[in-house]
Amino acid sequence: MLTFLKTIPFCFCLFLSTSVFSQSPDDLQKALAKIDSLEKALDEGNYTRVPNRDFDEKLNAKVITEVNDRISILESSLATIGAVVGLILAIVTAIGGFAIRGLVKETVQNEVEKESVRLKNSFEDDINKIVHNVKINLENKLKEVEHELEVNREFTNYTKRFIYEDELNKLKQQLDRNPNSDLLKSNLKNLLLKAEEIDYGELVTQIIDELVYVNFKMRKDDENFEILENYAQKYKIKERTYINASLGQIDYYRNYGDVNKRELAVKYLEKSLELIPGYGESMGLLLGIYMIDFEKTDDEASRQEIMENTLKLVKQINSSPTGTSAWETISRLNRDKNNTSYGKYVKMLYNMFPEEMKAMEEKAKYLPEQLKKSPAYTPEMSKLVDQYLKTDEENEG
Repeated sequence: MLTFLKTIPFCFCLFLSTSVFSQSPDDLQKALAKIDSLEKALDEGNYTRVPNRDFDEKLNAKVITEVNDRISILESSLATIGAVVGLILAIVTAIGGFAIRGLVKETVQNEVEKESVRLKNSFEDDINKIVHNVKINLENKLKEVEHELEVNREFTNYTKRFIYEDELNKLKQQLDRNPNSDLLKSNLKNLLLKAEEIDYGELVTQIIDELVYVNFKMRKDDENFEILENYAQKYKIKERTYINASLGQIDYYRNYGDVNKRELAVKYLEKSLELIPGYGESMGLLLGIYMIDFEKTDDEASRQEIMENTLKLVKQINSSPTGTSAWETISRLNRDKNNTSYGKYVKMLYNMFPEEMKAMEEKAKYLPEQLKKSPAYTPEMSKLVDQYLKTDEENEG
């Protein structure tokens, strides 16, 4: 654009020169011709006497005509030049105006874009701060709500514990009167689910203990197997529960010789011994299983092995430093002695190892008070102590 504007003076001068000096070649020729004709007229041969006054008037008229003609030509040339110059100026103005408008438009657009970006970034920062603050406030409120819900949940669960414990006690009383009631057993299962729902592990183990005992009474040993398989990994099953579960398996083995049932019974008894090492209840039942093994085989080598395992267990019971194992074992054997199905196995044991069994009884006599130190001691066990002492006095009498 600047280069173009610089070329305008040169173009104007060039145009002016060509306009003034090249626009009237014919006029110059005519003027020269008239001068020649005047010169000829002034020659002596063509001279005519004219009065001075007339001559001056004619001369003035010719001069005026020539001047007017020149002025007209000049005016025409100047008008043409003015038009061209006006056109050039108009073009320059138009081009310059367009350039200026473009420049202004570009500048404004750049400034608008810069301001737009600035405002956008500022707006995004403000929005991010607002969102961040709102998020923090919501998280804090959510924590408060969760805390309140947890408090309410704990309070509700704590209340439910008392309700479910009372419900279990009532079911136990009803089951004592009617242990074979399917309705009471169903209620016990429903109570187990409710205890699981509030994650009350202690109550869960109590319900399982009662349910296993009910299944044993109802000869539902397969259900006991399923219960222990499902709950033993998550909850701490009581040693008494394992013992009650083993009773049905022992009974089935005794009646039908199912070795798988025997192994399952031994497994449950070993579980109870893991919970309470040296627990005489479990050891007494293991001695009974050995006697059933002895009865069911005629192979002398097998019988010899059974006798060795039995004697090993008897010596382990008698070697207890406190004598607790001896007392618990004798208590178990005394209960089985009066059972029509298992009494014979207790006699077999006494006949097979009379000296060792006598030593066990002697050791058990000294420990009714020390039994209270056993981890297995319970109010129920206290009743067994009193029962044992009473039975011992009757036998001596």
